[in-house]
Amino acid sequence: MKKISIILALLVAAITLVGLFASKFIDSAKFTSVQTSIDSGQGFSFFVISDPHYLSDELHDDKEAFQKFLSYGDKLVHYSGRLIDAVTAEIAREKTDFILVTGDLTCNGEMESHKELAEKFKRIENSGTAVFVVPGNHDVLNPRARQFFENTIWETDYITKDMFADIYGDFGYNEALSRDKRGLSYLAAPSDDVWLLMLDTAIYKDNIKKNNPEVNGILEDSTIEWIKQCSELAKENNAEIIAVMHHSLLDHSELVNLDYTIQNSLEILELFADCDIQIVFTGHIHLQDIKSTSIGDKTIHDIATSSLVVYPNQYGIVTYQPDEGYYYETNRVDMRQYAIDGRIKDKDLLLFEQFSINFFVAHCCESQNQCIAAMDRLTEDELSKVRDTVSKMNMRYFAGLRNEMINDLIDTEGYRIMETLPPCFIRDYINNMLNDEISDHNTYFIPVE
Repeated sequence: MKKISIILALLVAAITLVGLFASKFIDSAKFTSVQTSIDSGQGFSFFVISDPHYLSDELHDDKEAFQKFLSYGDKLVHYSGRLIDAVTAEIAREKTDFILVTGDLTCNGEMESHKELAEKFKRIENSGTAVFVVPGNHDVLNPRARQFFENTIWETDYITKDMFADIYGDFGYNEALSRDKRGLSYLAAPSDDVWLLMLDTAIYKDNIKKNNPEVNGILEDSTIEWIKQCSELAKENNAEIIAVMHHSLLDHSELVNLDYTIQNSLEILELFADCDIQIVFTGHIHLQDIKSTSIGDKTIHDIATSSLVVYPNQYGIVTYQPDEGYYYETNRVDMRQYAIDGRIKDKDLLLFEQFSINFFVAHCCESQNQCIAAMDRLTEDELSKVRDTVSKMNMRYFAGLRNEMINDLIDTEGYRIMETLPPCFIRDYINNMLNDEISDHNTYFIPVE
């Protein structure tokens, strides 16, 4: 009897080992047999679109309730569809190979917005450009999904994690080499040489219970183990990996980083260094900003592309040359040309740059303006001059300009008045712009190592 038990135990162990071996073999075969559209040694280009915050026109009537909603934020969500259509036209002209969308695809995770945006992405793919997406903190299980009509705000349907993968199945998930079982992360291979690690950093499982969407981001332990496996498989196939995620990997601001930088950033930096991942494209913070850091002998670059629906309404263009490296630059959406080509007579589109500036100053600068208004030691004329200088600096800051790129504003009376004030947030915020490693965050080059 004892002998039979030993034989059965050995048989079970053997079957288990065979199963593990078979599983590993199947996974390896899946990676090595993948068919990419860009051959080894061939250069390519792609667009990076961050935080489009698309809102379906079916969910608002542009009246009282919606206008009040717009006044609380910095986003031109009422023109989100037009902005995406304009970028689509530019993608068709440039014939770029693929686009990356770094999360916050929708305004507040509305099902109707997700479905309509997927249709717009389908048109992009039909023109020959692949689309790869990841979710942001606004997109999944968002209890703030709303519609706006007359003077009333109504709840509308949100989507689940599985629904996200289904709606955007054609934009990364269906052709993924591997998917993380925990969330919405996946590995894709548009090129033999470069693979995409599309990471879901959003935290949404308790959103409905809390009746509030979580802003923070994290990569869980199980996802970290999956990333290590993806790295090994990429190395076996002589491919390098670039990462894409919604939340920042590095602090893009000394003052504004809470809820923006991923919670376990130090751990992920070490992980990326070990996995030879040197580039990550991010969004979330709405700033045009590039930061880098060294981990041992590895340099890791976090390129945050500013939100499509926030001034200056731009996206990133990356050109990859196998023997050189990655060239990154930004391009502002030409809404005026889009309106002219489409024979659209909307004056805000025909004069879109100024319209976007006015909206930015009135809404995005509101927190700074409130801080300035509280300075009761200043006269109304002095407050106006400070407000004008700070607004102009903030515009350039969001557009990726720092240091000497804003030095002319230091010579204004508004700046001189501000410098006489006691320590406060607004002074720290402005001085942060003048102490950056990079002056122009709109162009960047990462050489092949």
